Amino acid sequence: MSTPRNATIIPYLKTIWILQNEEMARVGVTILSERLSKATATVSQTVRTLADARLIHHEPYGPIELTLKGEQLALKVIRNDRVARAFLYRVLDYPWPDVAREANTLMLVLHDDLANRLHQVSGSPLTDPYGNPIPGTKGEPNARKGRPLGDQPRGVELEILRVSDTDQALLDRFDVLGLTPGQLVRIEHMDHTTGVIYGTCNNTALTIGVQAASRVLTARSDGKEHPKPTQSSSSTQTASVAARPSVSRPDRPSTRTSVTSE
Repeated sequence: MSTPRNATIIPYLKTIWILQNEEMARVGVTILSERLSKATATVSQTVRTLADARLIHHEPYGPIELTLKGEQLALKVIRNDRVARAFLYRVLDYPWPDVAREANTLMLVLHDDLANRLHQVSGSPLTDPYGNPIPGTKGEPNARKGRPLGDQPRGVELEILRVSDTDQALLDRFDVLGLTPGQLVRIEHMDHTTGVIYGTCNNTALTIGVQAASRVLTARSDGKEHPKPTQSSSSTQTASVAARPSVSRPDRPSTRTSVTSE
């Protein structure tokens, strides 16, 4: 069977790869339906189409896994998407919360040569503006470890490595609070009754819900590590350290390094 139309398969391949490789999640129809905001019946039909095209492997009641062909296509899609984000943010100065949404359209028209040129013009960053690593980027970054903000100890200066980019409202909230990659944050108090975390971001007071905080990956700014907590409010993820500049300076060259989860 021929490969399905790109506009149909791109969101699926992208989401499956991220879930498998960056969130270490078991991929099924339910989680795809939630992430893509599509009806279960629609997702089930598309999954069958992808399986027929040999882009995924899926047995009844088993996990959805990319084939080699599917993984290669997914990586190209993700690279184009994250290169487009970096270009929009660093070169065109798009608002930080909006680049993920705008890049969804731009990446559809990118071919390899154009993506490489846009990446070069953007300063050849290792990550996109949300701290996600850009596949196929030359240079091996230094490994670091990170945890969700809510799993970190109190009173320690932390650097934001990566934030979730799947929820536009959450990105808007992070932007208002200053919770962007490269910024410094500290937890002062966690109210377990209300589920609210009180702290500072770049010496400015902030409050954030525990659930939202689980979407912000951080590491100690001094490079030291604390023992892994016995109970985690959220799972750790693979992420990348973003450059230290604030969002208002998108054109500053990247100094980002990748990190791996604990």
